[in-house]
Amino acid sequence: MNIKYLTLAAFAAAAMATPAVAQQYPPESATIVVGSSPGGSTDAMARIIADGLSQKWGVPVVVENREGAMNTIAAGHVANSEPDGSVLLMASPQHTQAPAQVDLAFDAVEDFAPVTMVDKYPTYLVVNTSVPVENAAEFVQYVLDNPNELNFGSAGRGSGQFRNMTILMNATGMEMAEITYSGGSPTNVALMGNEVQTTFSTLSGVRSFDESQVRVLAVTTATPSAFMPDVPPLQDAANLESFDEFDWHGLFAPGGTPDEIVNNIRDDVVELMEDPEIRAAVDNLGVELVLNTPAEFSDFVERDIERWTEFFGSLDQ
Repeated sequence: MNIKYLTLAAFAAAAMATPAVAQQYPPESATIVVGSSPGGSTDAMARIIADGLSQKWGVPVVVENREGAMNTIAAGHVANSEPDGSVLLMASPQHTQAPAQVDLAFDAVEDFAPVTMVDKYPTYLVVNTSVPVENAAEFVQYVLDNPNELNFGSAGRGSGQFRNMTILMNATGMEMAEITYSGGSPTNVALMGNEVQTTFSTLSGVRSFDESQVRVLAVTTATPSAFMPDVPPLQDAANLESFDEFDWHGLFAPGGTPDEIVNNIRDDVVELMEDPEIRAAVDNLGVELVLNTPAEFSDFVERDIERWTEFFGSLDQ
């Protein structure tokens, strides 16, 4: 056969194959990878979406926990997965904070296709009831009077617990030692057992606490949460100039995933949240749905990486 015609035939076959891959939706099965341990809010949101997509698509959608290394084990696995929508990452703020703190084997922007920020949510300053305080102002004063007497629990340097406690300690001059765990759930267990005396917890964590063991002092956002309106903002309770922090969950596909698949996944997740049972499960987590577009989520990710690069850079100076 003439080489010219062979080349043209091969090119035509490749061109015909490309749309077929892009239109292979939904996948035959799918996995949502989570970088933290089971039981935390990221894992819970992943399971809500996995169950919903499984029912909608009529295929198995499972959650796989690949915890550790600031969620980078999970992220690295997704970054190296086939870009066909069958493997997704349920990420948290560690995704945008890790680039400033560890050497990554992937690019947190280029190697992912943002699908949507699913939700955002405040966390709550909580203490073991062994600490003799009733509110955030008393807590700050107690720690100032007893430097390095208390331990705070976190899921590592990039976690919301670490970030919020570091901002609070820098703003007040408090000194405490950090003890790290593999996620929010084991950190909460440690708090109840008085292995650590304080941390920041999600609403689902707060609801799991025994009031005889844990006291809720403040919320991290500048205004009270609709889910716990009687809990004061930390910036007011501790007399801080400004404290307005939230965490988030977001879905990513591997970089190179066709826009059509990314948009289909996003649209299906949006549709899921209209189901009353799914919405009730989401509300039980104490989160506010966002469900922005892939482009909007992409812009947020790039801005957040810049913000935390500056923040963590200042800590290392």
